[in-house]
Amino acid sequence: MNTKKGQGLSKFGMSLTLSAALLCSQGVWANTGETLLHSIEPEQLALMVGAEYASVAELTEKMDRGSFSSVLLVKYLLNRIHSLDKNGPSINAIIELNPEALAIAALRDQERRSGKLRGPLHGVPVLIKDNIQTSDSMQTSAGSLALVGQPATQDAFIIQQLRKAGAIILGKTNLTELAGFRDPAIPSGWSARGGQTKNPHKLSADPCGSSTGAAAAAAAGFAPLSVGTETNGSIHCPSFMNGVVGLKPSLGLLSRSGIIVTSRNQDTPGPITRTVRDAALLLNAMMGNDSADHVQRPNTGVPTDYTSRLNTTELSGKRIGYPSRYAPGNSELDLDLNFSQALEIMTHAGATLIPVEEPSYENSNYMERYQEFLFMDLNREAPG
Repeated sequence: MNTKKGQGLSKFGMSLTLSAALLCSQGVWANTGETLLHSIEPEQLALMVGAEYASVAELTEKMDRGSFSSVLLVKYLLNRIHSLDKNGPSINAIIELNPEALAIAALRDQERRSGKLRGPLHGVPVLIKDNIQTSDSMQTSAGSLALVGQPATQDAFIIQQLRKAGAIILGKTNLTELAGFRDPAIPSGWSARGGQTKNPHKLSADPCGSSTGAAAAAAAGFAPLSVGTETNGSIHCPSFMNGVVGLKPSLGLLSRSGIIVTSRNQDTPGPITRTVRDAALLLNAMMGNDSADHVQRPNTGVPTDYTSRLNTTELSGKRIGYPSRYAPGNSELDLDLNFSQALEIMTHAGATLIPVEEPSYENSNYMERYQEFLFMDLNREAPG
């Protein structure tokens, strides 16, 4: 959950710090002088240029052609995380890496060579928020030291689905501890176990929470796909503050079993990616009916492919509200060129834009009543 209203960024261009920090020569990162975790030959490294920001389709095409393997992709991303997440700008989006990731990647490569492809996510790395169970050596702690101990014995349902789809669980991402419910005074993206996650576009900017690490990791090019969770804003807020795509699905579309949740009436996992199509692919892979969750999407017997519903005319005829302070003629519109451009793009796509007055977020009667409802929900038995 996130109940803080952060300041939007005027530009979403990645900080030059990241580009400079990733200069590489003969297996040594130029910015720190540290030896890479995984050696990559120069000719192989040349093939990986741009892979950190490639889409799932682009990565899959290159792996199908044999330009590089899942193992090489995982090595490349692990080196990038080592250089930028733990050193250099120290984004601190990753709370733990999966020691089995390379072994899993090797198995996916073997399957690819034998013609056994599990789906669009075959051999593609994905990062998982640290409140989602994985039945491996990694912890599921929601960022809390109090929950560190014996690893989970069973995957969360959505993790089972991702493994069946051939995805590689690369690691766990940091979050606002206990999804922001340990203490309202905790900064967004801070946990006792993981420390403070930073916004990769501007290190001093608010990264927002609670799925902070998942969004920052996607923005920093640590993995093409990440999975967050949301009660109220915990996918949306870090996604827009870090300049990536985040989707909170309708309740019941994705299972919550095996997830440390806050509210059985509001919580759901959801995709955080760099493109809308990749969010749809990740949503496709995680879906499935799970009897362990009391809320389920009606099973029609026909699988839904959300990529088939992507089209450029979807906004035609839609009415979209936006803050009236950005209405034509107001000075704030001129000060935020990105927001102005977004309004123009939606208008050209056929949307009707409606300026609306923003209610007081922190002091409204609605928020007081919502908080009362939410904290009552905390006392109820939750799935997973």
